[in-house]
Amino acid sequence: MQARFLTELDTRWVPRDTDAPWLEKSSRKYMLLAPLAVEIDGEWYEVPTGYIYDQSSVPKVARMFYSPGFHEAARASAVHDYLYSHLWQTVSKEFADSALRALMLADNASYGDARRFYWATHLFGKGGWSHGGVL
Repeated sequence: MQARFLTELDTRWVPRDTDAPWLEKSSRKYMLLAPLAVEIDGEWYEVPTGYIYDQSSVPKVARMFYSPGFHEAARASAVHDYLYSHLWQTVSKEFADSALRALMLADNASYGDARRFYWATHLFGKGGWSHGGVL
């Protein structure tokens, strides 16, 4: 999979009680202040201004290795979360997880880090596919 970012990530922190039904209520939340555009295998995708995500959802057990805001996953996580929460009827879970890996590599993550994030989301990520889109 080939992927590249077309725009930069511009976010601000928002309170944990900000409505985002696709996220855990206790999640740290960030809002996009500008669209985040990417190209994946020749197709263009855009995460819109106002989208709320939690950077990377790193389980507590893995936080000795990765912080929830792991830099090389920050932009990729916004796209991945949007695919999971809003485009799950358009793309497959495999596509979304592979896009996370490809976008992390585009942001200079090591192959090992990108692979670990891929497998974590592949094995434990849910998204709209797990509940028929009812948030």
